[in-house]
Amino acid sequence: MNVDFVLKNPMLIYYVDKSEFVQEPHYDRTDNKHMYERMLDKTINPDYSDLVEFCGESGNMFDCFNEWVKLTYTTDAKLTFPYGNSYGWCVSHHRKSKLLCNVFAEKDSFCVMVRKTDKQFAAIYEQVSKQAREIIDHRYPCNNGGWIHFRVTDEVSLRDIEIIMESM
Repeated sequence: MNVDFVLKNPMLIYYVDKSEFVQEPHYDRTDNKHMYERMLDKTINPDYSDLVEFCGESGNMFDCFNEWVKLTYTTDAKLTFPYGNSYGWCVSHHRKSKLLCNVFAEKDSFCVMVRKTDKQFAAIYEQVSKQAREIIDHRYPCNNGGWIHFRVTDEVSLRDIEIIMESM
């Protein structure tokens, strides 16, 4: 595999190969955590059903979560390829001009990228799982809050991200 660059943030590491639509799974050499595949080819415009299908066994949760966000927050949901070539295709949820979250399709999971204030994170901190608290603790800081990348693979993580989203 020809690795073009490595993108790191507190919770994720992606090895990006620009020559492939979907890369093979990789492992973080420091702790052997599985790195999830994303749809990284900007030249292929998927439709929503392609993203659901790409999520595999988590496709139904991906669909339910996106519908829940649209209905709960009355968002405009659009398929986008934001932030350059290392993030991939996602559903971006906006209310008016404000971004609420991005939901990235991943192989057998999905990842929600959301920004909250420190006060919003503090309000829900004790309501979420230990894994979610660890992600909050290692958020990417921004002004009086920060960004999290929250991977959803099961019902517990789905419940956690819904609680996090409700802290508006």
